[in-house]
Amino acid sequence: MIKADVTRKNEVKNMVDSALKKFNHIDILVNNTGGITGRSPITEITDELWDEMLALNLESVFLCCRAVLPEMLARKKGVIINISSIAARTGGGPGAVPYATGKAAVDGFTRGLAKEVAAQGIRVNAIAPRVIDTPFYKNRGLMAKFAASIPMGRVGRPVEIAKMVAFLASDDASYITRGIFDVSGGYVI
Repeated sequence: MIKADVTRKNEVKNMVDSALKKFNHIDILVNNTGGITGRSPITEITDELWDEMLALNLESVFLCCRAVLPEMLARKKGVIINISSIAARTGGGPGAVPYATGKAAVDGFTRGLAKEVAAQGIRVNAIAPRVIDTPFYKNRGLMAKFAASIPMGRVGRPVEIAKMVAFLASDDASYITRGIFDVSGGYVI
């Protein structure tokens, strides 16, 4: 296992170098880091919280992509899958403007990068979940509220995101790039 803080350029470089040393190439990058480290109305948000949230939700994606792309481009082969969020389109929940902003930027970055590298054999897509049943959501009452807002009547399961990642990484998705795929139980605005 290679541990790294993907918001730090040197740690990302070391992580990718270690992976290349062990495996000789990188076929698939899944940028799954993200989250909400604090909530605040935009008029009260600190510079530190804003910067931290954008580093976690956007900068990490850029750093990891930039680090793996030279090797992928040299082989003219690779898949990048970014985990975004429905918040990119909805603006997020209360006090989560930095999170929604970061994820919206991930969507734009995904589309731009896909356009830039498609002719070189690299596919780039994103998955935009609504609410997934993970330890991130400790408040079970809140989970019931989320479930009620989703047309399928439940929150998503981690395996449902994993299956979408597996599909997008597979040869079955060989003609798919530049997509932002909602995995949201029908919760689309």
